[in-house]
Amino acid sequence: MAVLNLSTCNFEAHKLILKLSVTLAGDKNCVDPVVQGIMQLVKQMHCAGGKEEAVQLALNEALANAVVHGAKADPSKLVECEVTCDESRGMVIVVRDPGKGFNPASVPSPGPSRFEVRGAPGARHGVREPFGPSPVPRRTVDTP
Repeated sequence: MAVLNLSTCNFEAHKLILKLSVTLAGDKNCVDPVVQGIMQLVKQMHCAGGKEEAVQLALNEALANAVVHGAKADPSKLVECEVTCDESRGMVIVVRDPGKGFNPASVPSPGPSRFEVRGAPGARHGVREPFGPSPVPRRTVDTP
């Protein structure tokens, strides 16, 4: 079993080539234009390392999920998205919504090869309480 310590995956502010914050209404019609705008910047800045389609799909799914499940498709509620890119470490995308959250321990492991975290197939991704103080919890991630 490999161990990935997320506390060693810190991004350094002076090395970021992209730092973007977007707020959108909890409206399904807002998702696609926001995704297209973010992806235009990601492509221009060469942030996705040839995996633009995968990043776009993940971003679209994350924002749509936040709008539907977190904001309950209520345009008066807001969804936040932060995108950072570092030339040597890649991208981090954080999506926050006003939903009640859930216990990440209740979610089964996706299994090998479905997800990848910095080359660690099957790693469990960090999930936190909505609008909490830290976008990514500092914890050890076990991989098969």
